[in-house]
Amino acid sequence: MSQRNRNWSKLYSRLRKMGIDPADYERRKREANGICESCGNESKVLVQDHCHILNKPRGLICPGCNLALGHVKDDIDRLFALVDYLEKYEDLHSADYDSAA
Repeated sequence: MSQRNRNWSKLYSRLRKMGIDPADYERRKREANGICESCGNESKVLVQDHCHILNKPRGLICPGCNLALGHVKDDIDRLFALVDYLEKYEDLHSADYDSAA
């Protein structure tokens, strides 16, 4: 079995564990037109997000959003705390962009 076929086999196995039909996943991926359901940005790759506690599928998101959710362990309070943190330093952030332009 080629490496590509092994990768597809692993992906489809994970999808089935979440109760997702691989054909349905492929259809939803085409319908998403490469747009991440979380950030709305275009991505060449969309991954199936899922709740790690219930192992239930959510949406198709880009790898960056998937990593971010993983790093905060799907904790909404932690996400809001990060937003608060970024807002605290918003002036600094804006100043950096202004000086770089």
